[in-house]
Amino acid sequence: MNTTLYRLLISSLFLLLGLLVGCTSMDPYSGQPKTSQTTKGAGIGAASGAALGALLGGKGDRTEGALIGAGVGALIGGAVGHTMDMQEADLRRKLEVASVQVNRQGDLFVLNLPRHIQFDKNSTALKEDFREKLNAIAEAIKGLQKSNVLITGYASGDEDNPQRLSERRAETVSAYLFGRGVPDFRIRTLGQGASSQDQESRRVEVTISPVSA
Repeated sequence: MNTTLYRLLISSLFLLLGLLVGCTSMDPYSGQPKTSQTTKGAGIGAASGAALGALLGGKGDRTEGALIGAGVGALIGGAVGHTMDMQEADLRRKLEVASVQVNRQGDLFVLNLPRHIQFDKNSTALKEDFREKLNAIAEAIKGLQKSNVLITGYASGDEDNPQRLSERRAETVSAYLFGRGVPDFRIRTLGQGASSQDQESRRVEVTISPVSA
């Protein structure tokens, strides 16, 4: 491999990764610094690309293949991670006014909803305060056109037929979001039955799975 090209690839790769590693921000809820998905995606992409490049490069060109693969992988991984970061920021902005927190779990966005306002005992009827939050959630979901939504229902152990009740609660929220303009083919429901005896278990959990492509 040409010495000048080799040095250029090395320098460019470390410069790119160095800049990306600096992409940290403060978590708005915990106040602790967190690494952006841009950085994580770049790191994973670089490692995967390097391994693949070395494998495909053959014996004589493994170093060159690894370097090129790492650089390309970092760029692709960083781009995907950046898209996820932008989606997260948009969700937080839109849901902040409704006091709905966004909890990032890998590639998933779990929406933290106040549990005490969701359902009365043995009921699937949506309380008015809960409807207002679902209105904001519907608008946020519509802004993420390439995304899927999982609504998981729960019940407390002192309710009648908690498994079926949890399923019906998830279905009720699904129908409400559909009525607010979220396509039904993007929504999936799941009932988890009784999670505890606590009345705060009378709830649903909304998880958004963005599609980056």
